[in-house]
Amino acid sequence: MSAVTFTVAHALMAPSAHATNFGSTWCGGTPRNCVSLGDNAEHTWYPEGTFGNQIPGIAASFQQAMDDYERYTDLTTTKKNHSTLDVLVTDYNYGANGVAGWVECLPGSATSGNHPFKRCDRQKLRLNGSYPADYRDAHSRRSVACHEIGHTVGLRHRETEGSCMSVKPPSKVSPITSLHDDAHINAYH
Repeated sequence: MSAVTFTVAHALMAPSAHATNFGSTWCGGTPRNCVSLGDNAEHTWYPEGTFGNQIPGIAASFQQAMDDYERYTDLTTTKKNHSTLDVLVTDYNYGANGVAGWVECLPGSATSGNHPFKRCDRQKLRLNGSYPADYRDAHSRRSVACHEIGHTVGLRHRETEGSCMSVKPPSKVSPITSLHDDAHINAYH
């Protein structure tokens, strides 16, 4: 089977973009978290504080994950040197709170629309260094980064290893989004 045949067959087998793993959610829980749609197709981010010092290798893996979103979707991703933009990113040892990372729409941020299509102007993405097994190698770090970035553009969890949005261990899932995820992002951003 040629690569072109495989690519076409893979695209035809991709599920349609109307399944339930896309859309904003209410903010809540401990730690406070939610899924929001980005405010537009330009997705800017700022590495807050000493990003990359707590989790070795995460800064490079995060940049690679952002580059993947730009490569596979209609998003434009840009790292900025000021914090007045879409996503603030930080890594820190937040303690054993049950999650390796989470995202929230910052209180007081401009929002528009209603669930499941609510957009948030400023989000905070936190990566928890208290779970080193989730960041043990480049593949795992990239999978976690891809997963949490997905929450900043409306992606919810999936039960497939073929997407970084899986809830399975990062070492066991794809470090990129699936065609299904990409279709959701492209349809709404």
